[in-house]
Amino acid sequence: MREYAAVLNELAQALRPMSWGVTWFEELASEDQFAVLRDLAGYSTQRNVARDIALRGVTGWAVSHAADDPA
Repeated sequence: MREYAAVLNELAQALRPMSWGVTWFEELASEDQFAVLRDLAGYSTQRNVARDIALRGVTGWAVSHAADDPA
């Protein structure tokens, strides 16, 4: 398990505030940010998360705000 998987898990369970998570993510190197986002996308597809819920969870936006929304 990658080190950041535990952090993502803590954020998902609200064991850490999201503001802390944003700061943590912004301080990562760009390669690590990419790896975190890649794995986060993988976690959401493993759980069969609905597209609109996943988009809101990752971006904080409703689907209606997504410019590339095909719906």
